[in-house]
Amino acid sequence: MTTMVPLIPLILLGLGPGAECGDSSQLKGIVRDGTHGGVPLAGAEVILCGDIDGTMISLGRTVTNPDGCFVFYEVRNNASLTYVPGANHRGIHYRGPRIRAQDVATALPIIITVYDTVDSPSPLIAESFDLEITITAGVIEITETLLVTNPTVTTYVGQSSGTFPITLSLAIPEGFERVTFADEFHGRRFQIIDGHVVTDIPWTPGKRDLKYRYQLPVDQRHCTLQRTLDLPCRHIRILINGAKEKNVTCNMPAKDGQSGDSLVFESSGTTLDGGFRLELQFDDLTAPWTKHARWVAAVALAGLVLATIGLGSRRKAKASSRYLGIESRHTAFVGHAIIAANKRHGLKK
Repeated sequence: MTTMVPLIPLILLGLGPGAECGDSSQLKGIVRDGTHGGVPLAGAEVILCGDIDGTMISLGRTVTNPDGCFVFYEVRNNASLTYVPGANHRGIHYRGPRIRAQDVATALPIIITVYDTVDSPSPLIAESFDLEITITAGVIEITETLLVTNPTVTTYVGQSSGTFPITLSLAIPEGFERVTFADEFHGRRFQIIDGHVVTDIPWTPGKRDLKYRYQLPVDQRHCTLQRTLDLPCRHIRILINGAKEKNVTCNMPAKDGQSGDSLVFESSGTTLDGGFRLELQFDDLTAPWTKHARWVAAVALAGLVLATIGLGSRRKAKASSRYLGIESRHTAFVGHAIIAANKRHGLKK
C-alpha cells in the first residue's frame, strides 16, 4: 500500500522549455538514452520514491524537459528517509542512485540511463559458471553461481510464452525440491513452472551475479549428474568436495596439480554453446541406511512373527482353553500389525 509522508512536503513540477537543472535545494538530474549514445531523453517519466526502514513508498512524479532534465522542488531533509529516483522507458523502470535526505542539498545532478528493449534473440552470455558440489548421506548439494552478461546496449525482455515472457530458464536437474537464491530480489522473481525454474527479469546492459543452491537425492551407489548449460558460457569451474573418495569423472578437463580431498574440473578456454551438457559420474556413493530401513524393518518383523508363532505352538500344548482364546487374540493382533507395517513400507501381503 502506498503511503504519503506528511513530514516531507513535496512540490513536484517538471521544467519548461529552456529551463536549467535547478539549484541546491532541489533534487535534480537528467535522463539519457543509453541505446543511442547517451543523448538526453525528452518527455521521460521520472518517479521519486522514498525508502523508509526498508519500505519503498511513491512520493511523486514528473517528466523531463526537451533537454532531458527533471527537478523535484522543495525536497526536505528527513534522517529516516533515503530518496530513490527512477525513470520509465519502454515499459521498464530504471532506478537511479540512492540519495540520503541529508545529502540532497549537496548532491550533484543525477544521471539516469535508460535503454530500448529487444525481445529476441537473447543476447545473454554466461561469463562464468561455477558449480560447488558437496555429497552427504543420501544427498548431493549443489551451489551454482552464474555471471550473466548482456553485452548489448538494449534491455532484453524476452518473448511472451504463456502467462509472461521468459528471459532465463535454469535447467536444474530433475529431483530438486526447492531452490534457494542468495539474493532476495532473485528469490522473488524466479518461479517454478512445469518443473522449470524461470524468470521474466528484464536484463539491462552489463553484468549481474546469480547465485542459488539446491539438493538432489542419491538412492544408489553409482550416480550420473547431467547439467545442461542455460547460456553460452565462456568459463566453467566445477568444485567437488570429498571427490577423491567418490571416484568422480567428468567431461570437463581436471585441473592440473591438485591435492587434498577436493577435485576441480575446468573448461579449457573455448566458449561452450547453450545446450551443452555437463556430465559427472560418481562411482562410489554409499547409499544411506535409511534407503534400506524398510527392508530391515520387514526382516525384523518377520523374525518376530516366527518367534511368536514358535512360542505360541509350544504354549498350545500346555495351556488350557481359556488361554487359547487370549493367545488367539494376540496372534490376530500381531497379524494386523504385520499387514499395517507392510503397507507402510510398500510391501504386499
